[in-house]
Order: sequence, then C-alpha cells, then structure tokens
Amino acid sequence: MRRAPDAAVTEEPLTADYGRIEDALNRIFRRGPSGGTHMAAGVDRATIELLGLRGSLSQSDADSEKVVLFFTDGQPTLPYSGGSRGNVEAVLRAADRARRGEITIHSFALGPDALEGPMATVEMAGRTDGQFTPVRNPGELVQVVEVVRFTDVETLRVQNLTNNTEADHVQLNADGSWTALVPLAIGINEIEVLVIAEDGRTATEHITLQHAPGEIDPAVPRELVTQRNRLLERKLLELRRGRIASEREAAEEARKELKIEIQRERAAAAERAEQQRKELDIQIGSDEDGA
Repeated sequence: MRRAPDAAVTEEPLTADYGRIEDALNRIFRRGPSGGTHMAAGVDRATIELLGLRGSLSQSDADSEKVVLFFTDGQPTLPYSGGSRGNVEAVLRAADRARRGEITIHSFALGPDALEGPMATVEMAGRTDGQFTPVRNPGELVQVVEVVRFTDVETLRVQNLTNNTEADHVQLNADGSWTALVPLAIGINEIEVLVIAEDGRTATEHITLQHAPGEIDPAVPRELVTQRNRLLERKLLELRRGRIASEREAAEEARKELKIEIQRERAAAAERAEQQRKELDIQIGSDEDGA
C-alpha cells in the first residue's frame, strides 16, 4: 500500500547557511502552490524540528530560543474538509503543543483572504506569547518585517567614542540582534552601544576594538557574512544616491507611519478574530491537556 504523503514536510533542516535556505525557497517557488492550507501540520512540523523530536531532520539545541515565523495568505482548510471550526481548533491545539515546548510563534497574515478570518493566526501567536502582524498588501512584506520588532527595543545607537563618530549604518533586526558599520581610528577604539526600550528604559554596553591597517583581516564567521554584505550594499547605495539627512528623515517618517498602520490593522484583525470566535463557538481558553 502506498504511504500517504505527509501533511507538512521539512524542506531544509535548521541551518546557519543562508545559501541553503535560498536554494530551498527557490525549490518551493519553482514547484508553485498546491493543495490546501494545513496550518496545524505546519506548526507541528516546526515544533518537531525545533525540539528534535522523532522524525526531525534538524539538530536541536537545548540552550537556544525556539521561535517560529508563520506566514500565511489564507485560512486553515485542513485537516477537515468543509469544517472551518474543526480546522481552527486543530490550529489551536497545535499552538498549545508548541507552547508546552516553550516555542514562540510570530504570525503574519498576508492579504485580504487571511485577514477576513484571522482567528487562527491571531490565536497561535497569542497562545505562545508571540506577536501577530497583519500585512494588508503582501507586496509590502519586506518593509513590514523590517519594521516589526519581537523585542521591546525601540532605538539602537552605536558610537565610536575614540574618534567621536556615529555608525554609518545600523541594522536592528526583529529579534533584537544588530549590525553596524562603525568608522574606526588606527589603534584602540572604544565603541558604545546604547539601547532604548519602548518604555524609555536604557542600557549601555562598551566594546573595545583594535584597528591595525596592513594586518590580515580576521575571518568573519560564516553566519555573519550575509549581514555584513547587506550593510555594505546599503552603504554603497547611499553613496551612489548621495543620500542626505533630509532623505533619512523622510525614510524614518515613512517607517513610523507604517508602524501606525500595522497597529491599526492589528486592532481590526483582533475584532474580526473575536467575531469569528463567536461565530464558530470556540472557547477562548487554551487547551491545557493537548491532543
């Protein structure tokens, strides 16, 4: 008897090799979409990989923080045909299993279909202490991801105290990690990193670097090469465009407006999720016993 195909598969195991991830995404793009939307199976597959459970292809790290970014452009249509309530409940049970594994899910609902009935994506994030982000126009996904923060870090400033210069470019990532291009003076440099949280709290860290022209450059860890290249590409674009302070202020204003729009869409999606919950008669409390 032929074995039924898995409801969700691991295209590429967990890796710090960004090239392998790009290859995997290209394979998915070439195959194109097919089948229904089995959100519960996707969440369960991510849980299996992150925890290193039986059937996983990834090497689990007990000390790592377990985070899932869940993107969908629709609503759950599986595992039950024609049963929206059963499919939503399956997603909630899968989210509860992820939560018990100390996994956080940050969900993104892309486009009008996903936002019409967002309860599953809203609830999977809420049950796992994650963040739900609506994306009304899928074409803006890259900009939205760059704006969204999964930590309470609002501002990051990097300055070289030795030559009194600020970083040419700072990239604050969604998970709170960061990269920066910092002008260095010859010799010892003291770098100050200032972090400001959304509630106004601040923290400062100092890093000491030595710049020795003519010496062999230290090897950049493989997982940081892509981030370094992104910074250099952005810096090159700024130089080519002759970007000035007023343009930077305009970009910052656009970022603030996008954040406001995201908050507005979150509130609207929460209302729709609550209405959907009432229509499907699904209890708000999480399933403590699982399935």
